[in-house]
Amino acid sequence: MDNLFVLVVWWPEFFRAGGVVMVLLLVCSVLTLAVCLERSLALRRGAVLPERLLRLIEAVTGPGDADHLAKEAANLRPSPLGSVVEAALANLHGARDKAEDAVAMAGRGAASSLERGIGLIEIAAATAPLLGLLGTVVGMVEVFGTISVEGFGEAQVFSAGIKKALYTTVAGLTIGIPSLALFIHFSRCVERRAIEMEKAVAQLLDRLYPKEQATGAGSRLQPRIPVEDAALPRAGEGG
Repeated sequence: MDNLFVLVVWWPEFFRAGGVVMVLLLVCSVLTLAVCLERSLALRRGAVLPERLLRLIEAVTGPGDADHLAKEAANLRPSPLGSVVEAALANLHGARDKAEDAVAMAGRGAASSLERGIGLIEIAAATAPLLGLLGTVVGMVEVFGTISVEGFGEAQVFSAGIKKALYTTVAGLTIGIPSLALFIHFSRCVERRAIEMEKAVAQLLDRLYPKEQATGAGSRLQPRIPVEDAALPRAGEGG
């Protein structure tokens, strides 16, 4: 409680000391929070893979069940899995490889919709610490500019100026570190949802085309950028 009280009391001074850079950091934090809340709702399993649609897919035993599946799926709320299933059913009367191509195209669109907004979190994770450093550098320039004109004066005044200059670094790291963790979390979540969609659609195609072998097009449902490449440095890079 004492720490919370100190934070509330110091916040106005903390914000004023940062100047324009602190305003940019505030905007960055608000956007990140908004995207996190929106993605938390959009990436829920029930929103991406509706339970009723999964049950309908499991109930399919052959091509004869496709019409029933299409009618029932049309009554469900739109979802990423629903769009991929719709693409599969729309190409039912052709060869399996044609259906898989349609599924792959719809899967790319579904994966893209899952990734929407996550790039903003990545940008916040990268830029917030740099904005904080920029604010500190600007603050130090102002402090030493004042010293060059008025001299050192009292050490307390000098240390107070440096303290204010460091506020933006604290704010930048406070925003950047959680943003990086959230970006990795949501990227992993997108990857899991894409794999679950791939398995469900592969199961559907196997039952709609029992006599034809898969060509592997379902693997194109994966997110466009692997999480490891997007969030973490590769071994041997960066010294």
